[in-house]
Amino acid sequence: MARCVDQQSFVVTHLVALSLSRMASDTVAALAPTLKVGDGAGDASEAQVKALIADFLDDAWARDGLRSGMIAERLSIIDTATCLETGKLTAAAVAKVISNRTTMTAREIMPGEAYFDALPMLYTIDPLIEAATTSQRLAQFQAKLPPPQLPAPSIMGAFMPKLDGAAITHYTAIGRLRLAATALAARMWMVEHEGRAPATLNELVPKYIAAIPFDPLATSDGVTLKYKLSPQPTIAGTKVRPQDRMEIRLAAK
Repeated sequence: MARCVDQQSFVVTHLVALSLSRMASDTVAALAPTLKVGDGAGDASEAQVKALIADFLDDAWARDGLRSGMIAERLSIIDTATCLETGKLTAAAVAKVISNRTTMTAREIMPGEAYFDALPMLYTIDPLIEAATTSQRLAQFQAKLPPPQLPAPSIMGAFMPKLDGAAITHYTAIGRLRLAATALAARMWMVEHEGRAPATLNELVPKYIAAIPFDPLATSDGVTLKYKLSPQPTIAGTKVRPQDRMEIRLAAK
Protein backbone atom coordinates (compact mmCIF):
# COMPACT_ATOMS: atom_id res chain seq x y z
CA MET A 1 0.00 0.00 0.00
CA ALA A 2 2.84 2.38 0.82
CA ARG A 3 4.29 1.92 -2.66
CA CYS A 4 0.91 2.62 -4.28
CA VAL A 5 0.42 5.82 -2.28
CA ASP A 6 3.94 6.96 -3.12
CA GLN A 7 3.13 6.94 -6.82
CA GLN A 8 1.43 10.30 -6.24
CA SER A 9 4.29 12.74 -6.70
CA PHE A 10 3.95 15.04 -3.70
CA VAL A 11 5.94 15.37 -0.50
CA VAL A 12 2.79 15.03 1.60
CA THR A 13 1.81 11.74 -0.07
CA HIS A 14 5.37 10.51 0.37
CA LEU A 15 5.05 11.19 4.08
CA VAL A 16 1.76 9.26 4.13
CA ALA A 17 3.48 6.34 2.39
CA LEU A 18 6.26 6.43 4.97
CA SER A 19 3.66 6.31 7.74
CA LEU A 20 2.19 3.19 6.18
CA SER A 21 5.64 1.59 6.01
CA ARG A 22 6.10 2.52 9.66
CA MET A 23 2.97 0.53 10.49
CA ALA A 24 4.52 -2.49 8.77
CA SER A 25 7.84 -2.17 10.60
CA ASP A 26 6.08 -1.62 13.93
CA THR A 27 4.01 -4.76 13.36
CA VAL A 28 7.19 -6.76 12.80
CA ALA A 29 8.70 -5.25 15.95
CA ALA A 30 5.70 -6.48 17.92
CA LEU A 31 5.65 -9.95 16.33
CA ALA A 32 9.40 -10.67 16.14
CA PRO A 33 9.84 -12.15 19.65
CA THR A 34 7.12 -14.78 19.14
CA LEU A 35 6.82 -15.21 15.37
CA LYS A 36 6.43 -18.87 14.41
CA VAL A 37 8.33 -19.91 11.31
CA GLY A 38 7.80 -23.38 9.92
CA ASP A 39 5.25 -25.73 8.41
CA GLY A 40 2.71 -25.80 11.22
CA ALA A 41 -0.78 -24.37 11.11
CA GLY A 42 -0.59 -20.61 11.44
CA ASP A 43 3.18 -20.55 10.93
CA ALA A 44 4.85 -18.22 8.49
CA SER A 45 6.86 -20.18 5.96
CA GLU A 46 10.56 -19.52 5.53
CA ALA A 47 9.87 -18.40 1.97
CA GLN A 48 7.29 -15.86 3.18
CA VAL A 49 9.65 -14.42 5.77
CA LYS A 50 12.51 -14.16 3.29
CA ALA A 51 10.22 -12.45 0.77
CA LEU A 52 9.22 -9.91 3.43
CA ILE A 53 12.88 -9.32 4.30
CA ALA A 54 13.66 -8.62 0.64
CA ASP A 55 10.66 -6.31 0.40
CA PHE A 56 11.72 -4.32 3.46
CA LEU A 57 15.28 -3.96 2.20
CA ASP A 58 14.17 -2.71 -1.23
CA ASP A 59 13.89 1.03 -0.58
CA ALA A 60 14.06 2.14 -4.22
CA TRP A 61 10.37 3.10 -4.08
CA ALA A 62 11.02 5.40 -1.11
CA ARG A 63 14.00 7.10 -2.74
CA ASP A 64 12.00 7.61 -5.94
CA GLY A 65 9.12 8.98 -3.88
CA LEU A 66 11.30 11.53 -2.10
CA ARG A 67 12.84 12.70 -5.36
CA SER A 68 9.45 12.91 -7.09
CA GLY A 69 8.05 14.86 -4.17
CA MET A 70 10.88 17.38 -4.39
CA ILE A 71 10.31 17.78 -8.13
CA ALA A 72 6.59 18.34 -7.48
CA GLU A 73 7.49 21.08 -4.98
CA ARG A 74 9.61 22.75 -7.63
CA LEU A 75 6.81 22.57 -10.19
CA SER A 76 4.32 24.00 -7.70
CA ILE A 77 6.56 27.04 -7.20
CA ILE A 78 6.70 27.63 -10.95
CA ASP A 79 2.95 27.09 -11.34
CA THR A 80 2.14 29.47 -8.47
CA ALA A 81 4.39 32.19 -9.86
CA THR A 82 2.86 31.78 -13.33
CA CYS A 83 -0.68 31.96 -11.97
CA LEU A 84 0.13 35.12 -10.00
CA GLU A 85 1.77 36.74 -12.98
CA THR A 86 -1.09 35.90 -15.36
CA GLY A 87 -3.82 36.90 -12.94
CA LYS A 88 -5.24 33.42 -12.44
CA LEU A 89 -4.40 33.86 -8.77
CA THR A 90 -4.26 36.95 -6.60
CA ALA A 91 -2.17 37.51 -3.51
CA ALA A 92 -5.34 38.12 -1.51
CA ALA A 93 -6.82 34.79 -2.59
CA VAL A 94 -3.63 32.91 -1.72
CA ALA A 95 -3.31 34.64 1.64
CA LYS A 96 -6.89 33.72 2.52
CA VAL A 97 -6.20 30.03 1.94
CA ILE A 98 -2.94 29.94 3.91
CA SER A 99 -3.76 32.56 6.55
CA ASN A 100 -3.54 29.96 9.32
CA ARG A 101 0.13 29.24 8.65
CA THR A 102 1.69 32.53 7.58
CA THR A 103 1.62 36.22 8.42
CA MET A 104 2.77 37.11 4.92
CA THR A 105 1.33 40.34 3.57
CA ALA A 106 -1.45 40.01 1.01
CA ARG A 107 -0.37 42.97 -1.12
CA GLU A 108 -0.66 42.33 -4.83
CA ILE A 109 2.56 41.69 -6.69
CA MET A 110 4.21 43.95 -9.21
CA PRO A 111 4.70 42.65 -12.79
CA GLY A 112 7.55 40.14 -12.82
CA GLU A 113 7.84 40.06 -9.03
CA ALA A 114 6.51 36.52 -8.62
CA TYR A 115 9.01 35.16 -11.15
CA PHE A 116 11.83 37.15 -9.53
CA ASP A 117 10.94 35.83 -6.06
CA ALA A 118 10.58 32.28 -7.37
CA LEU A 119 14.19 32.12 -8.61
CA PRO A 120 15.94 31.83 -5.21
CA MET A 121 13.31 29.31 -4.16
CA LEU A 122 14.14 27.17 -7.18
CA TYR A 123 17.85 27.53 -6.43
CA THR A 124 17.06 26.23 -2.95
CA ILE A 125 15.11 23.18 -4.04
CA ASP A 126 17.35 22.07 -6.94
CA PRO A 127 20.06 20.74 -4.57
CA LEU A 128 17.34 18.93 -2.62
CA ILE A 129 16.33 17.03 -5.75
CA GLU A 130 19.94 16.04 -6.39
CA ALA A 131 20.39 15.09 -2.73
CA ALA A 132 17.25 12.94 -2.76
CA THR A 133 18.59 11.14 -5.83
CA THR A 134 22.09 10.34 -4.60
CA SER A 135 22.10 10.36 -0.78
CA GLN A 136 22.06 7.02 1.02
CA ARG A 137 22.16 8.59 4.48
CA LEU A 138 20.49 11.53 6.17
CA ALA A 139 23.86 13.18 6.85
CA GLN A 140 24.71 12.99 3.15
CA PHE A 141 21.39 14.63 2.30
CA GLN A 142 21.84 17.39 4.86
CA ALA A 143 25.42 18.09 3.69
CA LYS A 144 24.09 18.97 0.24
CA LEU A 145 21.51 21.47 1.46
CA PRO A 146 22.08 25.12 0.56
CA PRO A 147 22.26 27.77 3.30
CA PRO A 148 18.81 28.85 4.53
CA GLN A 149 17.35 31.89 2.82
CA LEU A 150 14.96 34.53 4.03
CA PRO A 151 11.45 34.22 2.57
CA ALA A 152 10.65 36.41 -0.40
CA PRO A 153 8.89 39.67 0.53
CA SER A 154 5.90 38.92 -1.71
CA ILE A 155 3.21 36.29 -1.20
CA MET A 156 5.59 33.84 -2.91
CA GLY A 157 7.54 33.72 0.34
CA ALA A 158 4.77 31.59 1.83
CA PHE A 159 5.76 28.80 -0.56
CA MET A 160 9.42 28.61 0.50
CA PRO A 161 9.98 24.86 0.90
CA LYS A 162 10.91 23.57 4.35
CA LEU A 163 11.78 19.96 3.67
CA ASP A 164 14.45 19.10 6.24
CA GLY A 165 11.83 17.48 8.46
CA ALA A 166 10.58 15.39 5.55
CA ALA A 167 14.11 14.12 4.96
CA ILE A 168 14.46 13.05 8.60
CA THR A 169 11.16 11.19 8.39
CA HIS A 170 12.25 9.57 5.12
CA TYR A 171 15.56 8.18 6.37
CA THR A 172 14.05 7.21 9.72
CA ALA A 173 11.41 5.13 7.93
CA ILE A 174 14.10 3.39 5.86
CA GLY A 175 16.02 2.70 9.05
CA ARG A 176 12.94 1.17 10.66
CA LEU A 177 12.37 -1.10 7.66
CA ARG A 178 15.98 -2.26 7.81
CA LEU A 179 15.62 -2.96 11.52
CA ALA A 180 12.49 -4.99 10.81
CA ALA A 181 14.18 -6.98 8.05
CA THR A 182 17.12 -7.79 10.31
CA ALA A 183 14.78 -8.75 13.15
CA LEU A 184 12.97 -11.20 10.86
CA ALA A 185 16.28 -12.74 9.83
CA ALA A 186 17.29 -13.05 13.47
CA ARG A 187 13.96 -14.65 14.31
CA MET A 188 14.49 -17.34 11.67
CA TRP A 189 17.93 -18.01 13.14
CA MET A 190 16.44 -18.30 16.62
CA VAL A 191 13.72 -20.70 15.50
CA GLU A 192 16.39 -23.00 14.08
CA HIS A 193 18.46 -22.73 17.26
CA GLU A 194 15.80 -23.54 19.85
CA GLY A 195 15.05 -19.93 20.68
CA ARG A 196 18.65 -18.97 21.44
CA ALA A 197 19.64 -15.51 20.22
CA PRO A 198 22.66 -15.14 17.91
CA ALA A 199 25.86 -13.95 19.48
CA THR A 200 26.37 -11.42 16.69
CA LEU A 201 24.42 -10.36 13.63
CA ASN A 202 27.14 -11.84 11.45
CA GLU A 203 25.68 -15.25 12.25
CA LEU A 204 22.67 -14.31 10.12
CA VAL A 205 24.79 -13.86 6.99
CA PRO A 206 24.33 -15.14 4.34
CA LYS A 207 21.66 -17.77 5.06
CA TYR A 208 19.03 -15.45 6.50
CA ILE A 209 20.07 -12.07 5.15
CA ALA A 210 22.61 -11.19 2.46
CA ALA A 211 24.41 -8.58 4.57
CA ILE A 212 23.84 -6.57 7.72
CA PRO A 213 22.07 -3.39 6.54
CA PHE A 214 23.76 -0.03 6.80
CA ASP A 215 22.29 2.53 9.18
CA PRO A 216 20.80 5.38 7.09
CA LEU A 217 20.88 7.71 10.11
CA ALA A 218 24.54 7.15 10.94
CA THR A 219 26.82 10.15 10.61
CA SER A 220 29.43 8.31 8.55
CA ASP A 221 29.58 5.71 5.79
CA GLY A 222 29.84 1.99 6.42
CA VAL A 223 28.05 1.92 9.77
CA THR A 224 25.72 -1.06 10.09
CA LEU A 225 22.83 -1.58 12.46
CA LYS A 226 23.95 -2.35 16.00
CA TYR A 227 23.22 -5.39 18.14
CA LYS A 228 23.46 -6.15 21.83
CA LEU A 229 22.88 -9.52 23.43
CA SER A 230 22.21 -8.41 27.00
CA PRO A 231 20.25 -7.59 29.00
CA GLN A 232 17.92 -8.44 26.08
CA PRO A 233 18.92 -9.25 22.49
CA THR A 234 18.17 -6.04 20.65
CA ILE A 235 18.83 -4.66 17.17
CA ALA A 236 19.20 -0.89 17.13
CA GLY A 237 19.88 2.02 14.86
CA THR A 238 20.76 5.67 15.30
CA LYS A 239 18.01 7.86 16.74
CA VAL A 240 17.69 11.43 15.42
CA ARG A 241 14.43 12.43 17.11
CA PRO A 242 13.40 11.53 20.67
CA GLN A 243 10.02 10.17 19.54
CA ASP A 244 11.50 7.60 17.16
CA ARG A 245 12.07 4.16 18.63
CA MET A 246 15.02 2.85 16.66
CA GLU A 247 15.34 -0.60 18.19
CA ILE A 248 13.64 -4.00 18.00
CA ARG A 249 13.90 -6.57 20.79
CA LEU A 250 14.20 -10.19 19.78
CA ALA A 251 12.88 -11.72 23.00
CA ALA A 252 9.59 -11.24 24.79
CA LYS A 253 9.74 -9.49 28.14
